[in-house]
Amino acid sequence: MKSDRFRKKYVRAALNGFFYGALLLMGPLIAFVPPAFSRWIAEGVGRVVFWVARPARRAAMENFDIVFPSMPYRRRLIILRKFFVGLTAMPFETMYYVRHLPQLRVLRIAGRHHLDEALREGRGVICVVAHLGNFPLLHLKLGSLGYKIHTLMRPMRNPMVDNYLHRLRDRAGVGTVYSRPRREAVERILKLLRENCLVSVPMDHDFREDGVMVEFFGRPASTAVGALVLAQRSRAKIIPMFIAAGPDGRPCVHVYPAVEPEPAATKEEAVVLTAGRINKIFEEWIREYPWEWAWIHRRWGSAGAAGRP
Repeated sequence: MKSDRFRKKYVRAALNGFFYGALLLMGPLIAFVPPAFSRWIAEGVGRVVFWVARPARRAAMENFDIVFPSMPYRRRLIILRKFFVGLTAMPFETMYYVRHLPQLRVLRIAGRHHLDEALREGRGVICVVAHLGNFPLLHLKLGSLGYKIHTLMRPMRNPMVDNYLHRLRDRAGVGTVYSRPRREAVERILKLLRENCLVSVPMDHDFREDGVMVEFFGRPASTAVGALVLAQRSRAKIIPMFIAAGPDGRPCVHVYPAVEPEPAATKEEAVVLTAGRINKIFEEWIREYPWEWAWIHRRWGSAGAAGRP
């Protein structure tokens, strides 16, 4: 048993070193590929990934059954192919802009005044985001405009790759808050909000046993509400935002008006009601830009029997 554990440990360390070395080698090369050319590469590679990634395609089709139950199968395939092309292009585009920060000026931002109005109150902003489009570019764009932006994320399993990407984000003006240990994350977020910073929190993934069941496309889904609790404690504004490519192919950051807390008998009820409103906003985005959403994630995985008709 001990020998098996040691073997697994060394294999994991070797794989971590391999992927880190590959990133060190490929990262700078990828950064020289302009977005227009990376899209051309992604068109071919993304279609191959689409056909090879059968488990991911199966998970996506299950999600389509919930989100667009009456959508024809052929239309679903078209959306999924487009999603995989975008997913393939994401690392190319992100690495390019990280190393060519002045080029971020080509990205547009709509509704910026909502963000500025919220910051004028001086209590910071919780930016609720979804895994929609190339969302790391959203953070890079806000950082390039001088906003003090930090993003909440889980530590990666590969610490070497994690540290490398952390340094790149720092260089681009995007701070990182790790969700573990939880107590430290809470204290850090509250401190950043007191300093009138932006904290970006994704809320569209299955939060398993740590989440609260909130309706999403008519089904209960485990939803992360911790950021909403912190916004309640700090009186920070909650601003939904997402990024998607416009008709000309250029990404645009869309900033929505602040979501005001829902009146309720208790603070807990208010948080759940606010999470429900945010889920409704996410639904609007997904209906408008279906090819941009992360279909391959099992959003309703924790719902169990509660999520079945």
